[in-house]
This record gives sequence, C-alpha cells and structure tokens, in this order.
Amino acid sequence: MDVRSVGEVVRQLTMRCLIFVVTVFLLVIGGAARAQEQDDNIPPTIAQQYAQVWLGTTDADGAWSVNDPGTNSEVPGDYSSLPLGGGASQRLWGKRGQLGFEGGALVSWKNDDVEFAGSNGMLAVSIDTELFMMDVFMGGVVGVRLTRWLRLYVAAGPSIAWGYLPSEDNDEDEVNGGPIVTGPGSVVIIDLDSSESDVSFALYGRVGIDIELDSGFTFGVSARYAEHEFDFDQRGDLKLDKMQWFLTLGSKI
Repeated sequence: MDVRSVGEVVRQLTMRCLIFVVTVFLLVIGGAARAQEQDDNIPPTIAQQYAQVWLGTTDADGAWSVNDPGTNSEVPGDYSSLPLGGGASQRLWGKRGQLGFEGGALVSWKNDDVEFAGSNGMLAVSIDTELFMMDVFMGGVVGVRLTRWLRLYVAAGPSIAWGYLPSEDNDEDEVNGGPIVTGPGSVVIIDLDSSESDVSFALYGRVGIDIELDSGFTFGVSARYAEHEFDFDQRGDLKLDKMQWFLTLGSKI
C-alpha cells in the first residue's frame, strides 16, 4: 500500500470517528439535557436563536492534483491555504443542556499561483488561477452551558458544496493549455481556456465553544470537518479534506 492510499484510509477513519463521536455526544448530552430541564429558568418549549459570523481558513497544501497519463499517477499542486467566510443560524431549546439545529453557508475565493511538482519532486510549473467555492449545510446541534457565560456545542449534518474555476485570459506570462513535463515521455496538459465547475456532497462535523455576555453578544472558536472533492476535468481535481478553523462572532436574536 503506497503513501497516498494510507493517507486516504486515515482520512476516511478520521471522518468516521468524528461522526461517531458527535453521534454519541448527541445521545448522551441529549439525555442529560432532558433531565436538567426541570431546573432551568427557560421553559424547554421556548426556542433561543443565535446568529453567527465565521472567519476562518483551511490548509490546501497538496489539495490540487492533475493526472499524469504517462505514469498513471497524480501530480500534486500546492494551493497553500484557502480563506473561508460565512455564517450560520442556530435554533436551540433548553438552557443548561440545549438541543436544536443549525443552517448556514460558507464561501471561499482565491486568485493565486498553484505550484505543481513533477515526479522528481521538483517544481514543474506555476499557474495563476482563480477558485470560487460555496458550501451550504444544515445539521443537528447539541450544546451544554458549562457556566452562565460559557457554552460548548457540537453539530453534524449534510453539506453541499459548489466549486467553480473561471477561464483564464491568454497572456504571454501565463501558462494556457501548456504542458507539464513530469518524466521521460510524460506530459500533462492543463486547459486554462475553459471554465469548469463541480458539485460535491459530504457530511460535516463541527465543535465549538462560545463566550456569551449578558447582552447576548457571543464570540468563540470552532473547528469543522467536511471532505469535499471537485472534478474539474483537464483543470485537475481539488480535494479539501483538512480541518477548517474559525473565529465566530454572534448574538442571541
């Protein structure tokens, strides 16, 4: 088994473990929440609504790849990191133990160089390209108010993402439809003259912690995982399977 196969197995196990942990947490804390409702000042039938704005990033090192037909292998491209921005709305019932759901969207846009390495690990070519992505999601939420002002929560559910690569204008300084030489008798063609898009479906898992002031204003941090893969034909494949990290700002509404 090669290194890429081992990495794929590890990513799949990580995602399954995360979903399992979130599911168990939902069941355990859900039971605790129902047992605690009798001591809460807020009746369980009254919902609390939170709105959050997210600012974050995810590692995209090696996420881009093109196929080398000569060696039937993948030529990795380094896209460094991707910025992420968006937000979500949570609707929760309960006070100490909280149950509910969330829904929201994320966007990412980047116009930067993608550096593809050849089979010998040396730089083959650097291509300036633009990427746009939108991720829409909805899932169940379980939260625990550890103190009056500190809240911990987890969420999980389906996620649908759309990725888009616009066509690039021809320029003498850019590689358009140009070859990448990766070895003897091996040439990869990347077509930059056509736009490409793709849709990806996945499950996401998220854990976060919020500090809530008496005014209802909240701020915190959140970690999210969703494995999305986009097939951009001759523009290559983009696989986003790294943890996403966010700063969250919000308010009770």
